[in-house]
Amino acid sequence: MTILKITDARPPIEDNSRPINIKLHQPDGTYIQFIVRIKTPLEKLMTSYCESFEMPVLNTRFQFKGVPISGNDTPLSLKMEENDIIDAIYINF
Repeated sequence: MTILKITDARPPIEDNSRPINIKLHQPDGTYIQFIVRIKTPLEKLMTSYCESFEMPVLNTRFQFKGVPISGNDTPLSLKMEENDIIDAIYINF
């Protein structure tokens, strides 16, 4: 039997710079995985995705749990967790 001292039971230190895995659900039904720090604005992920697939950023919408994402949002501000999914929606004007 193990007995812990009260001083051993410390709350975990929250690391606001840690990376998390985010899955991006593409319009064709496939997924792409990104590793992003939780304080990094999602604009970097959005721009990277659009540039990789030669899609105009202005024609692509991103949503998390049905709510539109802005470039200033971060995984931390959206309370994202490991392997959460962002939907990418291409709008053809």
